[in-house]
Amino acid sequence: MIFCEKVEKSCFGCEACTNVCSKNAIRMINNQEGFRYPTINKEKCIECGLCEKICPAINPIKTKESEKNFPAVYAAWNRQPDIRLKSSSGGIFSAIAKSILDKNGIVVGAAFNEKLEVIHKIIEEEADLQSLRGSKYLQSKINDLYREIALRLKNKQLVFFTGTPCQVAGLYAYLGEDNPNLFTADIVCHGVPSEKVFYKVLEQLEKKYKSSINQVFFRDKKNGWKNYSFSVLFKNGKKYSKDLTEAPFFRGYLKDIFLRASCYQCSYARIPRVGNITLGDFWKVHLIESSLDNDQGTSLLLINDQKGNQLFNDCQKSIVNTPCTLENAISGNHCLIKPVAEPPNRAEFFNDLEHQSFEFILKKYLKQSSLTGYLRKIKRKFKFFIKKALPK
Repeated sequence: MIFCEKVEKSCFGCEACTNVCSKNAIRMINNQEGFRYPTINKEKCIECGLCEKICPAINPIKTKESEKNFPAVYAAWNRQPDIRLKSSSGGIFSAIAKSILDKNGIVVGAAFNEKLEVIHKIIEEEADLQSLRGSKYLQSKINDLYREIALRLKNKQLVFFTGTPCQVAGLYAYLGEDNPNLFTADIVCHGVPSEKVFYKVLEQLEKKYKSSINQVFFRDKKNGWKNYSFSVLFKNGKKYSKDLTEAPFFRGYLKDIFLRASCYQCSYARIPRVGNITLGDFWKVHLIESSLDNDQGTSLLLINDQKGNQLFNDCQKSIVNTPCTLENAISGNHCLIKPVAEPPNRAEFFNDLEHQSFEFILKKYLKQSSLTGYLRKIKRKFKFFIKKALPK
């Protein structure tokens, strides 16, 4: 049973409650839709009410107060082409993270573990940053990481935490106050999709390729930044790769059909933002200036307060940046200011997911029309020939 029924639909799954419970009475358990929710062990619970008191869904934390000159908006990318290529957008996260590590700080972000679960983990060496690069289109498991962050801060260590806005809110809620050594980055979040759907997609691929999976790349740039691919590497050496319109997982994700219930009413999809900085893809940046988009990836960077400005200044030598307007940013990222709308067939989708075969789900909800696929291939070939024809 969910510990507080009044927040069942608004619960973010941030895990602030599990971290604050001194009796370890709260566990995160997947519901039928494939989302983790807090459940309580009544035998361990002492009914202190602390879990509800700090819940950022029940008691929203204050976002960064609007100050003069904030948020400052930039189109930016990493000066190192290899890091930019390995990043979902422009590689700004890596530049900021390195500046923290150079000061003996720690970086906290999302990574795959050996079970292909997405977890939040701590990085202390630059060589380990590669596991945190790239988007992971699942809600990561925080586990007891907020507790560890609190200990690091108590020991005066710099901490750079990046996550969804609700995870940043969860960290602030758990800590109870800001800390001069804590720096946060929230991502421009479209919503978190169902784990259940994701692992059913992987299960289907393993059957088709007759092999277990070695690695998953949500944003493979082999066809460019704007035409990214969902790629899977198998232990038998084979590879599956489909662009965002052909991969069933992304077709459903971009239809908003299997997102967490709270994502449709997210109280942190707004400006002012919750993090010191905000990171995302700067979609439509070519409309501002064509030179800002060579299809290798351009980051949207919002500086939300003075601490965010400090992060920005510390990595200036590592990045290329151009000032833009907030209107420019919102034009290609509406999730900066409002959550996505819930599709009318979401409940029907999850009912079918529970009672029908996944092949049925693919055909009914995630199938690409033959015309769309044909036009996509023509467009891709056209871009290829134009690129070859241009002088180098």
